[in-house]
Amino acid sequence: MASHGFYVVSVPSAGPNSIERNNMGNSILAQVEDMEFILDYIEKSIKIKYTKVGLLGFSTGGLATAIFQMKHNETKAVFSMDGSQEYSLFISLSKLEDYNIDKTEIPYFLTGNYNSPSIYPYFNSILSSNKSFLRMSHLTHFGFVSFWTYFDNCDPDSLKHDNSISYQFNCENALTFFDASLNENEMSNDKLLSLGLHNNNYAVNEKLDYSQSTKLLNTYLQENIDSAILTYKNHKKLNFNNYDYNEGEISAIGRMLLDYGLDASIKLFLFNQEEYPDSWHANFDLAYSYKIKGDINLAIKALLQAQEKEPDNTNINELMKELEKINN
Repeated sequence: MASHGFYVVSVPSAGPNSIERNNMGNSILAQVEDMEFILDYIEKSIKIKYTKVGLLGFSTGGLATAIFQMKHNETKAVFSMDGSQEYSLFISLSKLEDYNIDKTEIPYFLTGNYNSPSIYPYFNSILSSNKSFLRMSHLTHFGFVSFWTYFDNCDPDSLKHDNSISYQFNCENALTFFDASLNENEMSNDKLLSLGLHNNNYAVNEKLDYSQSTKLLNTYLQENIDSAILTYKNHKKLNFNNYDYNEGEISAIGRMLLDYGLDASIKLFLFNQEEYPDSWHANFDLAYSYKIKGDINLAIKALLQAQEKEPDNTNINELMKELEKINN
């Protein structure tokens, strides 16, 4: 980025107690304050004036970029590398006082890891029509930034590896995105628009529409789980042929809620079981949530239903052994 004319500022902040994050909300706000402090220092001490800021965040750093962008109008673009706002920590983010989804009409570019089950709630909540998602087919979460990943895959016969090639694609896409968004470069903008036409083995353009499951989650956060399920049911009744309703999105939300609202999670899994009675996974999710709550008999009952449909499933049988051991 710096070699292409951008001022690049790295903020080495993980929160008020470094990576010991006892309170995620406080950690997010501490990172935002560190970003604000450094930019203020640069403007006042080094005398660098700026009118546009682009943000790049990885993992929990994505949470801080989201809040910073909502607070500061000079932010004109956000690039997220597998940001935690797209997973269960979206809930922590949404509870912060400065969270305001109405202020998200700026370009947003997300690169995600190769296999994360999520409804991508932030991506599907923001108002921007200028948003893209590339799934990095060879990268785990830590593959976005960890040199250890590259060292582990060093090959004496080759200078290239899937991880390093993927990293290069990530760098090129970030540069193109910021050049189009901050410099308003038409060539870079055209290149961004054509990403979906040039998929490769390393970065796959994803067209995500989890709008209704995201609405279910947001309704729960703003009201309650009963209102959320009712809203989802009503939409499904009216729009069954216009949206890809599936058990996986309900399952993903239920797992997101396990640490935040166990009873709400159980209600969602019961709803999923009702909608997809032939699904082993819907029953497995329900059994797992009952186990966490301590309702072992209900957990076994749900798991027996899962076992009827998938008798040789390793996950089911291992959980059953665990439940029977607890029950004895």
